[in-house]
Amino acid sequence: MKKVTLLIALLYLLILVGCQQGSEVSESYQDEVCAQLIELTHKSLETWENEDLETYMSYLDKDIVNMYAYDLSMNLEENRQGFKDLFDTYSIEDVKFEVVECFADHNYAFVVGFLDQKWISNDKQDTIVTDKLRSLTVYKKQEDGNWKMFRLIGQHPTPDENKRLSTLYHERNLEDVDELLADDFIGSYLYQNTEPDTWNKENHKNAIATWPNVNDSVLIQIAEDDWVAERFIRTSTNDGNDMKAEIMQFKQFRDGKIVKSYEVISELK
Repeated sequence: MKKVTLLIALLYLLILVGCQQGSEVSESYQDEVCAQLIELTHKSLETWENEDLETYMSYLDKDIVNMYAYDLSMNLEENRQGFKDLFDTYSIEDVKFEVVECFADHNYAFVVGFLDQKWISNDKQDTIVTDKLRSLTVYKKQEDGNWKMFRLIGQHPTPDENKRLSTLYHERNLEDVDELLADDFIGSYLYQNTEPDTWNKENHKNAIATWPNVNDSVLIQIAEDDWVAERFIRTSTNDGNDMKAEIMQFKQFRDGKIVKSYEVISELK
């Protein structure tokens, strides 16, 4: 089953809720409601991170449909059981939400943003899953005037997003490393038919700091599913020694970060 994109989901929801073009709302109303809903979103995520299931459930409309990720579609009671199972298996940490856009109508509103969180296995504390989603939350106004979550829709990064991140990797900026590489990142490279050498996230940071005069020029870039394949030229002028190499690299992405990298290096004269 294909993942639901935010655009298609939004069009679906606009049809579903029957938005009326002739029923305009004032800018001040939009600002007031959006401020309220953004605050509500952050409060609900606080209860989520605290694993306070009943309080979190109180933010959901009785007709909630959750299409948050992994091609699931869950109603209210399915959400309750699913969240309980999740909290029994993982601890939720480092929940962050960045608002991109908000729009409010008379009875419905949506908040679009990026959600980051870590799931740490309760059985194996060293098992960490970093979840990164584009998210769309549709709110429905209740009879008492309060707002509750009516639809939850999420989408993991697309191959095009992975290509953008892969390109950013080649800019070799130290401040980007934590955003680009997973904590358990492992890279390996093969050079001159030797045994493959490996490096981790900290090794990558040290390499950027130690050899700043390195430039990558990407020649070909292909993305499919969670992989990006590239052919690029790397040049370096460190300590008076010039180096030029042609490199084939394969990067695997997980939840918006690079988790593995494989390189084959051929030095050019």
